[in-house]
Amino acid sequence: MLRRGTASGAHLDQFLNALVLVQFPISALCTWLWQRRRGLNYTEHLYANAFLMAQSYSFQILASPIAYLAGGGFLGRILAVAVPLLVVGYFIFGLYDWFYGAFRWRKAVPAAILGLAIYVVSFVLAMSAVVAWYSLFRATA
Repeated sequence: MLRRGTASGAHLDQFLNALVLVQFPISALCTWLWQRRRGLNYTEHLYANAFLMAQSYSFQILASPIAYLAGGGFLGRILAVAVPLLVVGYFIFGLYDWFYGAFRWRKAVPAAILGLAIYVVSFVLAMSAVVAWYSLFRATA
């Protein structure tokens, strides 16, 4: 997505807005199931996940002009790897900070693994739903 002229990046750009809108309710459902004992309802998880994803994707928005100018050079390749890692890393950090507050090593590794799993599962489910929706919509048009 950060390198211009790639087919997969153009394909993902076509669905990105819908992907983000579908991804955060799925992510909120996962965090609500994970942290039910805290007493927060689904709406509070929805709000917090929307906030976390908006902050996470702002890194990508800020990096897009730099990646466009860098093209397919060395800096473009570095950004193509660093920005998604930064987005996912910040999402995991935000979940950990929201759930546990102070840093504790015994909770950090399981929370990081679960946070990564939540992000990947919500991304895959959202991408599947969006692609199926657009495929259905195009088939009827």
